Amino acid sequence: MDISKAFDKVSHTVLINKLQQYNIGGSLLQWFTSYLHDRQQRVTTLGATSSKKPVCSGVPQESILGPILFLLYVNDLPDAVTNSTVACFADDTKIFRRIDSITDAMLLQDDINNLESWSMSSGLVFNEGKCKNISITRRSQPIHHVYSIKDWMAANKLSLNKSKTESDSINLIRLYFCGDTSSVTATGD
Repeated sequence: MDISKAFDKVSHTVLINKLQQYNIGGSLLQWFTSYLHDRQQRVTTLGATSSKKPVCSGVPQESILGPILFLLYVNDLPDAVTNSTVACFADDTKIFRRIDSITDAMLLQDDINNLESWSMSSGLVFNEGKCKNISITRRSQPIHHVYSIKDWMAANKLSLNKSKTESDSINLIRLYFCGDTSSVTATGD
């Protein structure tokens, strides 16, 4: 799951509140508030420069503090996932779990729903075009479940199962681990 325009959409108000939750206060919090507020930007293209416009959200990119502030902003994202494993890297999030039953599939969907709620409260939107589902399943008695995520911009549900299963497609992926996991070989049957 990829966050759309992640660095640009950070709410200054929410970020300041999160900094307070991390026990940042006093003159340091005032400095961060000053750093984020009252920023302006302009664009120059083909020799023409626009007038300055206020920057109402986002963290400064190509700065030392921008990525750190963004990571502090999304640091609570893994807390939204209660039934599955989560892996985060910058604005990219993966959640996964072993699905042995329909109940397991529903627990994974619950975590997707929890991420939707986190997304709404944080003011960040997942890029539905980059949200995909990968299922690695057994040949006999596979568990099929359609996972979905809410597209808050279009106010409808989007299926995460965009891949089409064909009879001649790979039915099984075998992973072979050689010693340590630095060498992995995959074969498909």
